Order: sequence, then structure tokens, then C-alpha cells
Amino acid sequence: MKIVGGVPRKSPSLSGYPKCDEEVAMLADRIAPRLRYFGNSASSEAQEVLVREAKWIWDAGEKDVMKQPHGSRWFKKTFTIDDVSKVQTAFVSITADNAYRLFVNGRCIGDGIDFHDVGSHAMKDEYKQGPLKSGPNVIEVLADNWDNTPNPAGLIAACAIRYWDGHVDTFKTDASWTCTRNRGQYGEQDAVVQEFGPFAMRPWGLRPRGKDLYVSYSALSYLVSYAGLLSDTELRPDFETDGDLRFIHRRLDGQDIYFVGNRLDTPQTAACRFRVGDVKSVEWWDPLNGERTALTDWECADGVVEAKLAFGPGESGFVVFSKALPSEMVGRDHRARRNGQDARCPSVVEGPWKVSFDPAWGGPEGEVEFKRLEDWTKRPEWGIQHYSGIATYRKTVTSKEVPTHISLGDVSNLARVKLNGKDLGSVWCWPWRVAVPGGVWKDGENLLEIEVANLWLNRLIGDASLPPEKRLTRTTVNPYKPTEPLRRSGLFGPVQLERE
Repeated sequence: MKIVGGVPRKSPSLSGYPKCDEEVAMLADRIAPRLRYFGNSASSEAQEVLVREAKWIWDAGEKDVMKQPHGSRWFKKTFTIDDVSKVQTAFVSITADNAYRLFVNGRCIGDGIDFHDVGSHAMKDEYKQGPLKSGPNVIEVLADNWDNTPNPAGLIAACAIRYWDGHVDTFKTDASWTCTRNRGQYGEQDAVVQEFGPFAMRPWGLRPRGKDLYVSYSALSYLVSYAGLLSDTELRPDFETDGDLRFIHRRLDGQDIYFVGNRLDTPQTAACRFRVGDVKSVEWWDPLNGERTALTDWECADGVVEAKLAFGPGESGFVVFSKALPSEMVGRDHRARRNGQDARCPSVVEGPWKVSFDPAWGGPEGEVEFKRLEDWTKRPEWGIQHYSGIATYRKTVTSKEVPTHISLGDVSNLARVKLNGKDLGSVWCWPWRVAVPGGVWKDGENLLEIEVANLWLNRLIGDASLPPEKRLTRTTVNPYKPTEPLRRSGLFGPVQLERE
């Protein structure tokens, strides 16, 4: 018998509680040696080690936990994996007062800014190899203690590495970790750390998080589709693909509905197989605009529909299967969605652009000419580099052909498009594209306006270098320093007029 998930220790029912939990645990202990378990996650083991064994640590300077000096510390632990291909899952449970960034072999895999929120970060999950490697591995944590006066500071973490053969390796924060003030600075040696106490110690007083009764969906999906859980049955996997996609599936009103998403930030085309039985129609439902279009290039054999689907960066949508013919479905758009990109005839809008920023938020007065579309953070003006807010791009464009869409190419982070004063809508993700309604485009000159809004991080970083009276932002805690890398912002293009 195969069981998906860990060895059950509790009953999902409250009937007869607490005796029901005792009976489940006793039964599991009796039959566990004869079962094969799938989907055990190292996440729960890391949580348990964090609560039971890990210690709050900091550098070995001030002994009073309540009087730690402000500033940053780099904490480090080295561990060895003989063969990374034998690792099933690996997780780190971690928190810090005030903030942390977690690195494994130089790659950042997570962060946090609230010590009450214990983070669970995957070094390897069921889908991705992650940063782990065979041989020596290094965990580094950049922990920050904010405020300008001495106050409590600490880091606590636990790691669990579960192998496919069932055994688990764990380690946690303790006196074996090392600490430095500056990462990789020449001449600075790793120093010892001090232990303050266990997970629940004051002043933090954390409580353990409840344990899940059920296996996670991601583990179940992986096991059923990829780990051979159905290999000794005649049942095909619910969904198969040669691409890097995720899916969920439900049935509603006699239809099979799959929500399929591209996990990558680059386009991909993938062959997809759906176990839905005999169907008469397959449609793509776009969650961004509500359009429903018929897919035409698909085949069904032995109850499995195969179709090749093209996805943009991070794109997702619904693939809907029905036993009714498309003509029987009232109120739906049946334009054939080619199983790839729609045929378009783009015309690129070249520079220069006139761009205006809000001076109240540090932007320059008047319009600035961008000879080409570029990242605000690469501009020479300090006020544009650190600008956070809305900037408006303006350009007069002409075309003999009437466009049906305007594509912005790439944007960080949001945009709204206006044509001749008409609001064409806002975009916040790929394909960064709006439709041009009939009658809006004019013969001759047309005024194209694109409002772009970014995140406020760049202004927070800029304000960190200014005296308080010159800062434009206000926040209880600014975790960013003047040396932080700025986040890409602006309109990157290419802006294109498209005809279909």
C-alpha cells in the first residue's frame, strides 16, 4: 500500500477527541513498517527542530540580549551533502529581530522583516533543484538590528534535509555558527557567536505553529504526476507536460477546467496532456480580459487530450473542456486562438519620448527627453534614479494602418495607456497590451500617453541618505540603506502598434 504524505499522528475528525488522535497514532505505529510513504516534506521537520532545539544567537559582544548595538551581522554555517540527487526536499525555518536575508551558496532564497513571522524557505522542493549541490554547502544570513539605540537582537533558524530513502539530516543555530560584521571583507576573520536561549525565550516569546494534518497540494501534485505514484496502475496522470508549468483542476457543470500557469519569467511553448475523456471542444479563457476563444489544434486519444500551448512570461489561464460543441455554447467568443502567438503586424514606435515626473516626489521640473526607453535608475539625474511615483510618457504617432492593439513591451511596474485622451486601460503583467477601440485612432497625428508607476523602494533608499527634514517618505521603519541596489523602474518597450 502507498500513502501520500507523512505518517499520520492525528485524526482529521474531532469525534471522540482526544481519544481519536491516540487511536490514529497507535494504528499508524502498527502498520507503518508495511507502508510506503510519499510526500514527506522537510518543512515540518525544520519547524520541529526550530522549536525544540534551535537557539537564539547573535555576535559574542554584548551579553545582555536587551542591549545589543544596532547594525548588521553576517552569520554562516557550512554543511555537506554527499549526493544532492538523493535529496527529496530541504527547508530552512528562520526568523530574526529585526530582519533577515537568507542565502544558500550565494543565492538569496528568502527574507523577512517581522520576528513574529517564522519563514519557511525551500533549499530544494519537489519541482526545483534549488541552490544545493553535492559537497560543501554554505548558509549565510544577513541579520539587521534596526534603531539607533541598543535594543534586542537575535537570529534563530533550523534546517532539515530529507532524502528519498527516508532519513533526515538537521542542524540549527547554536554556538557552532560563525559571525562577521562585513561579508567577505579582506582581513576579517569569522568570529564565534553567543547563544541566548531557546525558541520561546523572552523578549520574543514565540509560540510553535500548528502542524498540518494533510499533505501539501504541491507535494501531492508532484507525486501523482511525476514521481511514478500511478506507475503500477492503468490510470494516466491528470496532467502531463514537457514544459515548466503548474496546474490545478476542477469539474464544474459537466466541464473540466484546468488553470495552467507558466512558472518561468520567459516565454515557453509546451506540449500538454489532459486526462478528460472524450470531449468535443477545448477553449482558452483569458483571466485578464475575460475573453473565451476556441482552441483548434488538439487531438484526443484514449480519453487524453493533447495540445501544444504557448505562454508568455508568467502567463496563466484556463483551459476548459466540454462535451458540447462550441456552436452550442451561447455568448462565447469562438475566434480561433492559435496554439501559439496570434498573427500580428507590429510597427515599433521609436524615440524620443517626452517624460514628466512629479516634482512633489523629487522628480525634475518640466519634461525630460528620453532619446530611448531606459531604466530610470540608469539615468544621470538623482531625482529620477530615486523617483517613486507616476511618470507620464508622451509622443505623437502616425500610421496609415489603424492599430487594433498597443503593446508596451516591458514595464516596471504598472502602466495606464491613453490615446487622444481616451483611457484604454491599465496593465500590470504580461502581455503589457491594450486594445484600441474603433473610432479612437485618427488620420494624421495621434497623442499617445503612457503613465507608469513603480514601487516606493527607490525613494526609501534615496531618503535613507538624506537628513530627516529633507526626506519625502514617512514610515515607522525604513529597512533600506543608501547602498541598497535600486529596483528597475520605467517603460522599457518596445512600444508597438499592432494590427490583427
